[in-house]
Amino acid sequence: MPKVTCIMAAWNARATIAEAIDSVMTQTHADLELIVVDDGSTDSTAEIVKTYQDPRVRLIRQANTGPSAARNRAIAKATGKYLACIDADDVWLPTKLATQVPTLERDPEAALSYGWTDFVDAQLRPLYPDGRATFAGEVYSQLLRENFISCGSNSLLRHSAVREVGCFDSQLAAVEDWDLHLRLANRYRVACTPEVLVLYRQAKGTLSGRVEVMERCFRQVSAAAFLQQNETTPAMRA
Repeated sequence: MPKVTCIMAAWNARATIAEAIDSVMTQTHADLELIVVDDGSTDSTAEIVKTYQDPRVRLIRQANTGPSAARNRAIAKATGKYLACIDADDVWLPTKLATQVPTLERDPEAALSYGWTDFVDAQLRPLYPDGRATFAGEVYSQLLRENFISCGSNSLLRHSAVREVGCFDSQLAAVEDWDLHLRLANRYRVACTPEVLVLYRQAKGTLSGRVEVMERCFRQVSAAAFLQQNETTPAMRA
């Protein structure tokens, strides 16, 4: 099976980053590398990453530039055929990559594979499931209506396609994963793996809890997407 570059942007994540890293390093798909970008942390985030002696784990330290720019820096160093981002407070289930990689291998016209997400609290206790979407193929119009992929820790991305569409938008303070997924879905097929792959932490102080920031960026991405629509997009054919 091909190599996956796992990407983790981390800022002051000492409370959760070990759980996130462990969930990557215990994947049943072993051909992977993990690039952690410490985005200007002032706590012990970097020191925790350094405790991992596995040669597959790489640490990059930089001044704070935001999660999109941090992920883009990791993408520039990535050597895998596929990319998989995980937030430093989320957890992958052990078979996430082993389930998603074959899905994209079987469909060379697909650039993105997603599964299902369970929302959990700070202690990883269940809160509620996502919508259990099963959309596949040309999904741009549906993804524009609703972010059924739920979070950036969910998707597996074809590396070459991500570079083609321009990686993450560093000007966005939130929903940058949805923006990238939209740009990929506008050019490529999307595949679905209908099983739970991610535990998505909902905790006080996390970006997902800053509703006003999320809403502003959501409106920004939506406006740009509708502006760019033309007769050739899947959304206009739907």
